[in-house]
Formats: sequence, C-alpha cells, structure tokens
Amino acid sequence: MNDAQGQILYHEGTYIDITARTQAEIALRESEARFRSLIQNSSDLIVILDKDGLISYETPSIERILGYPQGLLLGRSPKEFIHPQDLPGIQNDLRDVYANRREGTPSEFRFAKADGTWAYLEAIGKNLLDYPGINGVVITAHDISERKHAEAEIRKASQRYRDLVESTNEFFWEVNAEWSFTYASPKAHDFLGYDPGEVLNKPALDFMSRGEFKRVWNAVRKQLEHGRAVNNFEHTIIQADGRAIILESSILPVVGGDHAITGYRGVSREITERKRLEDELAKVQKLDSIGTLAGGIAHDYNNLLTAILGYIGLCKSSIPKTEQAFALVEKAEKAALSARDLTKQLITFSRGGMPLRKVTDIRDLITQTVKFSLSGSKLKPDYTLPQDLHPVFIDKDQMRQVIQNVVINAREAMHDNGALGIELGNAVLDADNTASLPPGEYIRILIRDSGQGIPAELLPKVFDPYFTTKELGSQKGMGLGLSICYSIVKKHGGDIRLESTLGVGTTVSIFLPAAKP
Repeated sequence: MNDAQGQILYHEGTYIDITARTQAEIALRESEARFRSLIQNSSDLIVILDKDGLISYETPSIERILGYPQGLLLGRSPKEFIHPQDLPGIQNDLRDVYANRREGTPSEFRFAKADGTWAYLEAIGKNLLDYPGINGVVITAHDISERKHAEAEIRKASQRYRDLVESTNEFFWEVNAEWSFTYASPKAHDFLGYDPGEVLNKPALDFMSRGEFKRVWNAVRKQLEHGRAVNNFEHTIIQADGRAIILESSILPVVGGDHAITGYRGVSREITERKRLEDELAKVQKLDSIGTLAGGIAHDYNNLLTAILGYIGLCKSSIPKTEQAFALVEKAEKAALSARDLTKQLITFSRGGMPLRKVTDIRDLITQTVKFSLSGSKLKPDYTLPQDLHPVFIDKDQMRQVIQNVVINAREAMHDNGALGIELGNAVLDADNTASLPPGEYIRILIRDSGQGIPAELLPKVFDPYFTTKELGSQKGMGLGLSICYSIVKKHGGDIRLESTLGVGTTVSIFLPAAKP
C-alpha cells in the first residue's frame, strides 16, 4: 500500500499452493520421457500417419529394420513402399481404420527396404486422430521376415517330401489309433482301388482277408501297440474289385506328447509279381529235383516192364485163347501197358523228356486231340480257329499230351454236361507281360469249361506234382496231369496259367512261341 505522497507503506499479496500441479507436471514430463524412451528404443517399428495418410512420425528402429535414416520417410505415403501384390489388401485395411475410428486387424505385407529387398512386416493400426498430441493413425509393425523365410523353407521341404511320396511307386499312408485312414498317397488308387479321398476314415483292416487277419495280423498288431516298429511285413489285401494282391509293409507307431500312441504311419509296396516269380522258381526247382529222381526210376522201371511184357507175350503165345488163363494173362498185359504209360509221364519230368520239335500248324493237332479226349462224351466243343494263326515249333506228342490232360480235366469237372470252349489266337507280348516271357510273337490257347471251379486257396498248388482235387487211385488220377502240362509247356519256352471261379468254371491259358519264318 502507498501513502498520499506515494510512499510504500506495506505489501499485500495472495499465495496459491501449486505444489500438486508442479508435481503432476513433473510426473507427466517424466512419464512422457519414459514412454518416449520406450517408443524410441522399441524393437518394433512405430509410425504415425496423419489425416492424409502421410508419415508424420517414425521411431529410430526404422533404420535397423528397413535401412532408412530416421526422418527420410517423413511426409511420404507408406503405399509407395508396399509390394504391389499386397497393396490392395493394405489399402482396404487402412480405409477401414480411418473410417471407423477403431483398431484394425493384424495385416502381413512386404515393404521395400533401402537396399531394394523386401521385408515382411506384420502391422496393426489404431485410429487416434482425435487424441491430442497424436492426431493420427498409429501403426505398430513387427519384422517377421525370418519367420516368413522359415515358413517358406518348411513349405519347400514339405513339398519336396510330398513330391517324393506322390511320385514313388510305394503307397504311403497314415491311420489313427483305431486304424482308420487319415492320409493316403495317390497310389491308393493302384493299391486299394479307391482314390485317396475315398479311403479317408475307412478302416484299413477291412482290406485284409479273413484268413490273413487270423494268420499274421494279431501278432503284428501286438508288436505295434507296444510301440515297436514292424519292417517288411508281408500280407495280402483285397482290392475294391475283389482282386487279391501281396504287399510288403513297414509300419511305425506315432507317439503323442503324453507317450500314448496316436496312430500309425506306414509305407507299402506291391510284391505280387515278385512272389509269383519266387513261387515259379521254387516250382521249377521242385520239378527239376523230381525230374532227376523220376527219370532214373522210370528208365529202370521201363527195363523191368520190357522184360515183363516179353514174358507175358510168350505166355500168350503158349496158352490157347479159349482157356481162362489166357484172359488173365491179357489183363496182366493191360496193367503192364498202363504202367509203361506211367513211365512215359515220369520221363517227361526228366532231362530225357526234352521235346523233339518241328514247325507245326497246331489247329489240326488240337481238334484231333480234343475229339479223342471227348470220346464217349456228350460234350460238343466250341472252336475259335483263326485262319491266320502262326505256326509253332513243338513236339507233337508232348503237346498232344498237354491238350489231352487239360481237356480230360475239363470233361471230368463238368461231368460230361456243360460248355467247353477252345479258342486259339495270335498274341504279341511286350517286355512287361505278366507271364514273364521274352517279348515277341506267340499263339494263345484258351480252354474254358463251365465246371464247378477250383477254390481260390487251392489255385497256387494246381501245378504241383501229385496234387489233385480228385480221389487218388488208378482210375481217378495220380496228380501228375497238370504238372506234366507245366513241364512240357515250360520246356517249349511258353507259359501255362489257370484261372478259376467257384460255380462259374475254369480257364486254362497256354502261350507258345510262334515259329520264326
């Protein structure tokens, strides 16, 4: 206050306590400094886009992540640096963030680096246009280049293994713990008769035959369920069309994190042809062994029969035909002659039974042999005999024996009542023929009957020596007929096959090499 002369008498004032405000301002400055420090040192890239979509702020990490000096991109649109293929999606995302005033969804895109390469970024935007001091859209981006490159390598490796799996001749598959298919490679069509998608969720064990299941599967399954792998396990499966094929499979249990088996993974290869060739080799070796034995026995036996028949002849000449003894001697002679025919069959197995071949038109031989074999029967054969049939290089007597054995078998199977078809034709076999014969020209002889057929489990044995479906005995059969046929045809460089269906009939296929002109 002043007096009349203007002298200050005293002072008056008002004090306001601003301690709290000052502390708040200090705390705010410290907080801003702290958050600015966090943002400036963030490993992620943070940029702010203004209302026009231009960069108004960027963190120093832009130099580490993208290689641009800080401040270089200010005032520019990020759209200039985004890969053209990714740009449409990013524009939609930004438009949505700007329009809806909300946080967007994470987006992945490629952003051009300073060195011309592309960085993969994962970014999310938040609309803070109305937030004082920011007034923009905050974009937080994380560099995911390493992850994307790793994913690309995984995809490449996965595709590489998938290509290998899908291009190989083996069948790769997976099943769950209940043995239902969860994966099948494209070879499912060749192995099972179904496309891969068709077998998913189908029980894998349904493809095994009942006999196979009981014979081997239970032991194999027990081993697998105890966590042990099974290698080169041979088994038979039934395809969609009913055909049986033999597989060799290796199976591995798939174990989960809790050490429980979650399924099984396996690879199978078809070995039907290999097994057939092995059986064929075993059969040939068996016939060779029997041939060596039979040949020696047959020659000695034949010498004895020659002497027996000689003495029988002398007896016949010294006994009047009217006496009862003459009839008995004749019966003995017939028995000895039958025994001599048996020795001829045995000699067929031996090396001494090699064919004496000549070039022959086989049509007449077949019609005459069939006529003889059906003597006394009501059966009427139905012939297909093309005029252009190739000649063959054969031993007529041995081939006559083949046709006779097959036709007699057919006659007995039909009990003289049914249809007998005889079909001849030319055939050209390539290197991959199922008979494993050298490629070239052949003739094919098909003999079909409508008999009762042969059970599938007996078919592999029909060419074995002394195997027969007839009763054994001098009047019923000795089980040598088809073995002799097999031996003769093989010695002629051909092949003989038998197919049969119960209740339908049997077809015998014979391939013989065509004679060279």
